[in-house]
Amino acid sequence: MTMLPPWMDEADESDAEATLPPEGSGAARLFDGVVFRGMSPDALLPISDDEAVWETVALPRSQTCRCMLPPGALVVERALGEGRLAWMGVLGENIQAEQLYRADGRIRDSVLVLARRPRTSRVSPAAPFSDDGENDQGFLRWSPATRASYFPPRDSSAPGGHAFMATTGGETAPAGKDWKKREDAMVAQLVAGNIPDKLLRWVAINLSYQDKTRTIAGTVQVLPDYLSIGSDTDWVYVPLDPVSAQLVADRFDCILPTARICQAIYSQATQQTALSRDYYLPDKARRTAKPGRAQTSTAAYIEHSDAMQVEMKKAGITLGEFAAGHKKDVVIARALHGKSDRIAFHGFYDKNKYPFEPCYENPERKPNPSCNKDLPTLAH
Repeated sequence: MTMLPPWMDEADESDAEATLPPEGSGAARLFDGVVFRGMSPDALLPISDDEAVWETVALPRSQTCRCMLPPGALVVERALGEGRLAWMGVLGENIQAEQLYRADGRIRDSVLVLARRPRTSRVSPAAPFSDDGENDQGFLRWSPATRASYFPPRDSSAPGGHAFMATTGGETAPAGKDWKKREDAMVAQLVAGNIPDKLLRWVAINLSYQDKTRTIAGTVQVLPDYLSIGSDTDWVYVPLDPVSAQLVADRFDCILPTARICQAIYSQATQQTALSRDYYLPDKARRTAKPGRAQTSTAAYIEHSDAMQVEMKKAGITLGEFAAGHKKDVVIARALHGKSDRIAFHGFYDKNKYPFEPCYENPERKPNPSCNKDLPTLAH
């Protein structure tokens, strides 16, 4: 039985079995090799050097944000009907981004988008997995050091964190198109590499799970602090909604964590931090948050980021140290199945090391000593 990726559910299955067109057919060979055979575009394109590689940016029928499509990207269009012709164009020159999409917002069935990316990563890999035989039972052995996962160099003209955030809103919570506009803007900055250099290193986290018959152990690698926009001297922690978080994770060949992983990250962090803000309370009951300011406003994002940086500086914590606890994580969770209108959260710890999500999600708004810290919450 031929297995096809989801975006090919209506495509002609014979395409997946077809041999590649001959070398001379260029665009057709490139499209078929990448789309139907999962080949690396770098192996199919004649232009190659030691400084950059070709990367797939958008596949047919994918839900790719326009913010992920860089000007100058190579657009390959395949005529899927009679004649099977194909052509290549340059995004922003002889084809525009809006021409790549179907009416439902997905990339058209016949379109593939590729882009040149720097070969060298700004990320320092964590210690490699041992090859001494001790981990032979591990069937998942992956490391960012051995995957084409990287963060592009930060452009010298990129705005600082505060300058960028000043362009995305104020005291009120954005809604509808304004919310999407802000999310798209933050995603665009992140995927373009506007991230502090000192935050781009991998930290190894050990995980284990025990049932009645066995213990399963493994290692994941995470960045040392929460995702931020800006430079080493001017950065802002940026909360993202689940769609935006997934887009950024996909762009960097990463996955979002589970609640259990988040708890392990916090437990193994060299710096465990906490700074509560009562934006969730009515104005009259607030003690730390400014009255009238919405919790999801840009002003609230900046205020909490700045306050946290002040507290970390007082504690002697410098940018790039392995710190956790001061923000919430957007996580993946089994409970989200069938609940597309909900967000799965974990984290935001108090001084007693209880995560607000899930340990404060109760009528008393107080953590129960028996709270299971490994669980996510779908309170939002």
